Amino acid sequence: MFGVNVVQLWKPPRSRRRLYSHEDMVSMLERERARADRSGHEFALAIFDFRTLTANDDVLVKLVRLLIQRARATDVVGWMGGRRIGVLLPDTPAAGAWKLIADVRQALADSFQTPEGFVHAYPSQKHSNGNGHAEPKQVRAHATYPEPIGAFQKHPLWKRGMDILIALLALILLSPLLLIIALIIKFSSPGPVLFKQERLGYLQKPFIFWKFRTMNADSDKTPHQQYLEKLIHEDIPMTKLDAQDDPRIFPFGKFLRQTYLDELPQLVNVLLGDMSLVGPRPSLAYEAKQYPPWYNGRFDAVPGMTGLWQVSGKNNMTFKDMIRRDINYARNRSFWLDLEILAKTVPVIVKQILNKGGAHEEF
Repeated sequence: MFGVNVVQLWKPPRSRRRLYSHEDMVSMLERERARADRSGHEFALAIFDFRTLTANDDVLVKLVRLLIQRARATDVVGWMGGRRIGVLLPDTPAAGAWKLIADVRQALADSFQTPEGFVHAYPSQKHSNGNGHAEPKQVRAHATYPEPIGAFQKHPLWKRGMDILIALLALILLSPLLLIIALIIKFSSPGPVLFKQERLGYLQKPFIFWKFRTMNADSDKTPHQQYLEKLIHEDIPMTKLDAQDDPRIFPFGKFLRQTYLDELPQLVNVLLGDMSLVGPRPSLAYEAKQYPPWYNGRFDAVPGMTGLWQVSGKNNMTFKDMIRRDINYARNRSFWLDLEILAKTVPVIVKQILNKGGAHEEF
């Protein structure tokens, strides 16, 4: 089997682009297929096949370098089993994948041998040989997709176990505080104690999201919708809508937001499995409708109470910066990365409280 030197050379730290394993590619293909089934957006898989060639590892290293250099931020490069390397191209028709193959083959023209190239597009499920005709049967047999593949694991065992253990302990230890907060809200502002809202979770599946209510009942959501639309479409820092006095927020609600105590009911969402301790913030439906297609990569991970964006200086970032970090987390999540984010969360919260930074908006 080939590629040992390639793997060693192209497995940099999690903050950089890397060559993904076959198992990772299968998982990402399954997620992309599920997203395409909902949205109708086509995606393509370009495969470079060395199985019939005698090319050595030097050619493979050159190919990997070319692919990682030429891939977009949302593209994924990885093993497809055997002597094959694939490039997953979200929101790209077959023509875009064939252009990539042509460019790479031209760049490898000085090599002794160049790989065969195959393209598989979904949801059209077309197999093409690049000439606009159906792919020959003998070539189609090489395909690993869109034939059925294993389902992606929503919650790795280590992640689900950590979520249940920490959320359960936190709810037990904090139950007196939760009761006190509920009573103060009840007697200081007319309306329900808890605020519930439909949010989009893993693979854009809706769920009911819980917080302590911090705004007057029946507050107008329009200001938040307008501000969110501005953040999505303009490269401006994500300062908070409630950085100045917001008449919709009652006095104790402002304290809850500034101390992040309004987020504690989400521990129940974590226990139910709709959320995790660490992950992207859950999106609103009207927010997601305005996303360009590549933003949807943030739905590849279960949403979280804290995440990579929150501990990376979020108020100095644009909305696009936040999405990039969400996608980076979804692709590179690990036990140690989750521990790192959790360890950084408390100092970040304390710093924002001392700076009177406030919390994110309720609507």
